[in-house]
Amino acid sequence: MTKNHGSKQDVAWIGISSAIVNSREKVDRIANVDLPFLIQGNHGTGKSHLARYIHHKRFPNDSNFCLLEAEFWEDEMRVLLALLCKGKKCKKIANNHYQISAITLFWRNLQIMPISFQRRLNKLLLTGQYQEGDTLYTFQQVSYLFASTPELIENIRQEKFLEELYSRLHTVRFLLPDLQNRREDIAPLVNYYIAYYAQKYSKTVLGLSKDLTNFFLEYSWPGNVRQLCNLLETLVILYQEGELCKADIPDSFYQDSASLATRKLGVLPGVPLQEYEKAIILENLNFVGGNRARAADLLGISERTLYRKINSFGWGKGEV
Repeated sequence: MTKNHGSKQDVAWIGISSAIVNSREKVDRIANVDLPFLIQGNHGTGKSHLARYIHHKRFPNDSNFCLLEAEFWEDEMRVLLALLCKGKKCKKIANNHYQISAITLFWRNLQIMPISFQRRLNKLLLTGQYQEGDTLYTFQQVSYLFASTPELIENIRQEKFLEELYSRLHTVRFLLPDLQNRREDIAPLVNYYIAYYAQKYSKTVLGLSKDLTNFFLEYSWPGNVRQLCNLLETLVILYQEGELCKADIPDSFYQDSASLATRKLGVLPGVPLQEYEKAIILENLNFVGGNRARAADLLGISERTLYRKINSFGWGKGEV
């Protein structure tokens, strides 16, 4: 559980894609509406950043952005309430009755919240009140924000998530696509975060080489915006002189990325390795319009090796 104020990085909502532009416009229109907001997207798509952006729009001078992990919701609520009651946002209105106002409560990873917690949350959203032991807390002018991956509907079918709660949360919903499906946002994100991390670490970065720029624009980013930001921070921290170039990317990035891609592919036992290799190569060839030199570069192999693998698969010219 964290209770803090958003930094410049936290409250920025960067991008020029229709998904980002539409979400910014939507927030501007409804930031002050007293309804819960549901933010859905795969891991790393920027759900926490959007939540902080919404908070900043509603409470631009406020410091009470409260992040709670859905899996440990009751324990974190207990600690949070104790902290809030020591501050100005909590007002005693009767014995064992407090009023809390003008804060944002942001629950992350809603898809793994236990059913018992979901029932208490549903009651909080319905009544605006929360009981902790003998003490009653009433919430007023509170932003309720929730983030989840897309499988909430499937969780409802499996009776792991309350349909009534989902209906309550679904009124105002934001859907964040993967970064590879909004590639026009990559350049603005790179420019913004290079400048941000350069200022943070007191570096003067002279620019990006063409090969690194092309890599950013063509890479699949299985870890989405989070993976991009983590890499940019690493590059700035390690930066010494000249342009940043592709050779500056540490080997650990490729190792971590392979692990992320494996999880995203949904690797199954019993499927031959060559089938995954075929799928990965074909995906990259399709992405670069059949350009084998560029595909080989993306795959981290020589063009000769790529030709050899294509021949071993028995693919004709019309198949790739």
